[in-house]
Amino acid sequence: MRNYRSAWGSHWQKIIIGVCEQLGRSVMPSLALAMNFEDFVNTKFSNGFVLHHRAEYLLLEMNKG
Repeated sequence: MRNYRSAWGSHWQKIIIGVCEQLGRSVMPSLALAMNFEDFVNTKFSNGFVLHHRAEYLLLEMNKG
């Protein structure tokens, strides 16, 4: 029986590769393991924000300062 995390990672890695090929991207984003919500909200990410498909504002509309 395959390890669940290994199968999950392999599945999503294939999707990322396919999307990059379709979009002609030469840099592939990294895939992190899932984490529980409490760990997520207490983690400082390097980009400082999380995008959401139902956000009130577009990324381009946000102030840069």
